[in-house]
Amino acid sequence: MPSKFTLETLPEPQDKRITFKVVESRRTAAIRFSGRVHEKLATQKTEELRDWLSRNGIVPKSSFVVALYNPPFIPGIFRRNEIIVDI
Repeated sequence: MPSKFTLETLPEPQDKRITFKVVESRRTAAIRFSGRVHEKLATQKTEELRDWLSRNGIVPKSSFVVALYNPPFIPGIFRRNEIIVDI
């Protein structure tokens, strides 16, 4: 959310399934990629990130998370995805 808002001043969501919570700052590593995400691609990108972390002496502190940022109608080439992990 934009920094001008606090948890108390955020607009009330119209959809009651949407909630807000404070997430403390943390350090993460991510690998960005495009395409339609399927299990094989997610596994491949997770392994790429895991290998990079290992080569650089960085130990993951959480599970790897697949983040998808686009609606379904966006063509794969234009999609933005990430694999993220706390470090």
